[in-house]
Order: sequence, then structure tokens, then C-alpha cells
Amino acid sequence: MSFFKKNPLAKEMLVLFAFLIPLLLFNVRSSHDWGGDFALYIKQGINIAEGKPQGDNCYIFNEHFPYLAPPTYSVGFPLLLAPVYAWFGNSVLHFSLYITFLLMATLLASFVFLRMYYTRYISYVVVLIIAYNPWLLSFKGEILSDIPFALFFILSLMLYLKGQWDIKSYGKAVLVGALCGYALLIKSIGIVLLLAFCLDQGMTLFQDYKNKKGFTRVWNLLVLQASAVFIYVLFSKVLFPGKEDSYTFFSTLFDWKNLGDVMLITSDYYIRVLQDFFHPRTEKWNFIPLIVKSFVLSFFLLGLLLKLLQRRSVIDYVVLLYLAVVLCFPNTSQGFRYLFPLGVIFFYYIIYAFQSIRLQVAVSPTLLAVLMGAIILFSYKDALNGLIRTQNDVLPGPQEPESIEAFEYIRAHVPSDAVLVFIKPTVTGLYTDRNSIGFRWDQDSTSMDKKFDEVSARYFLNSVDMKAKSLDEYLLRHQQSIDTIFTNGKFQLYKKVVSY
Repeated sequence: MSFFKKNPLAKEMLVLFAFLIPLLLFNVRSSHDWGGDFALYIKQGINIAEGKPQGDNCYIFNEHFPYLAPPTYSVGFPLLLAPVYAWFGNSVLHFSLYITFLLMATLLASFVFLRMYYTRYISYVVVLIIAYNPWLLSFKGEILSDIPFALFFILSLMLYLKGQWDIKSYGKAVLVGALCGYALLIKSIGIVLLLAFCLDQGMTLFQDYKNKKGFTRVWNLLVLQASAVFIYVLFSKVLFPGKEDSYTFFSTLFDWKNLGDVMLITSDYYIRVLQDFFHPRTEKWNFIPLIVKSFVLSFFLLGLLLKLLQRRSVIDYVVLLYLAVVLCFPNTSQGFRYLFPLGVIFFYYIIYAFQSIRLQVAVSPTLLAVLMGAIILFSYKDALNGLIRTQNDVLPGPQEPESIEAFEYIRAHVPSDAVLVFIKPTVTGLYTDRNSIGFRWDQDSTSMDKKFDEVSARYFLNSVDMKAKSLDEYLLRHQQSIDTIFTNGKFQLYKKVVSY
């Protein structure tokens, strides 16, 4: 007990942890949807555990469909998955539990971040609103890199804010740099942390360049950056090199020629995504999230503007740089996933705006926050009940009986050196250990024929649940040389007969 008296924040975190334990009861599944990214992450994690190169992932990259997945993902998330595979095998259930624990750690770190600025009750309410949001509870069933990235993202920012950069705190600089470096290993957008830290230190150095403290700041910053680069290079280039550098690959996906149009489209998309995060569809009391949704964007923008005008900090630089990258990236299919690392920071600005307005009400700000939080959490009720009712269902995906049957047939009857064509090639790569290539659903026939011939693709898996026009047309064009060798209720496996 004396420990908690000396460390009240630890006591507060313990209380919060107790409130987060029910997360283990929501959407922890033994099945996964078709997705695609999850399979490549797991396959690379398996390679790490078994001492194989990252490139031996059974996924053949199709340059005609680069948005499907890179040749290899950066090693950060697979490295986190490797111990789970080593202990429990390729178990979706254990991976799902692991993601839930990482989410709990992310929420605890978010609480510590908020406590730097707001009361414990406000911080409790904000974290619980995020934790039990129906979107997040549904999303945490996905084995994806966004939640672990958010953990390292928040830890890096929080420890940087806590660092005493006016003294020679090289140990803290090394720690923050290492966390940043690992965030970079998980997702490329982690580079905004290093850019924001440079900008923050540069602005401070500009303000007090005549003071000797400025030189210390430079050395601390150099140590931080060097630590981040060292961690990134050590793991991604020396220990676990991939087929292609993550930054090189993702930089090719930006549409620089039409950047203005891209930003208009993505801005409109993410405004709706941010509002919908606070608007779960409910059968009753739907007016509550509707009202909250109406205020969220306005108060976020107001809080950000006030901070920029009154007292800028590294938080503002991180948010602006992060949003700039997200808005420039031409993808409008990921929902709140790309914004999740900023989730707690959105609330930071919203609360800041509320406090700046200074409403003349008889209720204390803390009581008002608790009351509003309770109302928002109550509005989640219907969505949470829906998750509970369905979480034992087998999701349409690789754990369905028809999928298992098809994969077992492929492992038993398709040669180990064969190339398989499927709309979800990373999934077949994971569950059949056969090299697999994907395609665009609308890919043109010329590029399709050329690419399949180039990689000597002879086997084609089709699914009634994921019909693709381009594959159907390919099979029709080559029907004279294609035989059906397996079929069940959902899948058909074809073999192309090559005549010499």
C-alpha cells in the first residue's frame, strides 16, 4: 500500500486496468475474416520463429495491384507475433487475445498521456469511451498492426513530453529514440514522430539559441534520432531484411500528380469517418450519438486552432504532420483504422476546446465530463449486445469448414512448387504453403495473361463469396485448357493444362 501512496498514478492505472478487463470478453475470436494483411503478418512472424527469411512468405507481388499488400511488411509487427506463434502455434484465438492485451496497454498509456493535462476522472471517462467504442471492439478482432503501432506511438510521444530536454538526459533520449525506431518498424508513418521532434527542438532552439541549453538540446536530439535509426536499420536491414524497403514501397503509392484532388477526396472521407466513430448505429437513443457526432469535429478543430494560436507544442506538430500524410495517401477504404493512433489526441483537443469556452454553469467540469461520458457509454449498449450475440460465430473466412476443406485439398494434391491464383493470395500462402498471386477484380486481360504466364501460374482458386469479374473472364477465355479438379459448396479449384 505504501507503494501506491508514493505513486498515486500507479494506483489510478490499476483502477483503470480493472475497468478494462471486460475487453477480454468482447470479440476475442478463434476465426478471422478474409482480410489479407493479417495473413502476411502472421506468415512473416512464423518465418521469424522458424529462422526463415522474411521474403519466404509464399506471396507473389502483382505490380498491377500494389494496394493489395507490399512484397513484405516491415518486420515490427511480425516480430511481436513471433513469440505467440512459438508458444501457441498458428492460433487465431491466441493472436486475438494478444491484440487485446496490446490494446489494454495502449489505453493505459493513453491514460497516462491524458493525466499530464487533465484530472483523473476526465481521463478515466475518455479512455473508457475509447475502449468500449463499438468500432474499436469490432476492430480489435483483426490481427493488424494498428493497435501495436498506436502503443509505441503514444509511448514515444508521452516520454518525449516527459523528458527534461534542457539537461543532458541522454538515457531518456536513447529510450525515446528506440521507441520511435520500433514504431517506424511497425508502420512507415511513424516517421512523423521524428520529424515533429526535430521541428519542436528546432523551434525551441530558435527561441533561446543564445542560451547554452540550446546546445544540449541539439545533442539530445541527435542521440534520439541516432537511436531511432539504429533500431530501424538493425532489425529491418541487418537481422530481418525484407524483399523491399517499406518506405520505398509505400512512397510509390502516392499520387503526387493529382495530390489536390486526392486531398479533397480523403478530407471528405475522414471527416465522415471521425464523426461516425462517435455515432454507433443504435436501435434506441440514436439521438445521443447524433448530437455527439455534430459537436466532435467542431470542438476538435477549435481545440487545435486554439492550441496553435496560444501555446504550440510537439503534440500539434505530430498531429498536423500525421494528418497531412493520411490525407495525401490515396486510400479511402480503411475507416478509422489509420486515425486510431490519434484517437486519444482528438479527445485532448476536444477537452481543451471545452475548457477554453468557460461555460457559466453550476456543474463542475469533472462532473459534467463524467455525466457526458456515461451518456455516450450508454449509447453503446445496443452495439455491444450485438457483438456479444455474434462473437462465437465463425466469420466468413479461412476458418469456415469449406475453406478448411479447400486448403487441405490444395496441400495434399497441389505440388509444393506450384503457383496458385486467388483473390486473397496472402491467405492461401499462409494456410496452404503454396506460392500465391492475386489480381485486381477488374484487371485487364492482357496484363493478367502476361503476369500469370510470367510466374507460371497453373492453379486457380475461385470463391462464390468473392467473385471477381477479371478471374471469371480469364477462366472463360482459357476454358479449353482448364480442368476443374475440386469443388465444394463455396470453392472451385481449377488446373490449367499446358500443352507442349
